[in-house]
Amino acid sequence: MGVAIGSSIQIAIFAIPFAVITGWVVGRPFSLDFDPFAVLALVVAVLHANFVTAGASSHWLMGVELIATYVLIATALVFR
Repeated sequence: MGVAIGSSIQIAIFAIPFAVITGWVVGRPFSLDFDPFAVLALVVAVLHANFVTAGASSHWLMGVELIATYVLIATALVFR
C-alpha cells in the first residue's frame, strides 16, 4: 500500500508543476488558483481514497465506490 500511495504522491508532485511550466511555454496559462468546486472535488476524492486504502484490504465493491465517486465528480463538472 505504501509503495502505491508514495508513487501517486511523487507523480502529483511532478505533474502539477510540469503542467504549469508547459502551459507557460505553450502560451496557455495554467495557474494553481483553483475554484472552490475543484478543491472540494479533490478533497472528497482524497478522503474517499484514504478511506478505501486505510483497511489494507480490498473488495470489488470498494473499487466500484471509487469509480462511482470519480464519475459523479466528472458529471458534476460537465454540468456545472
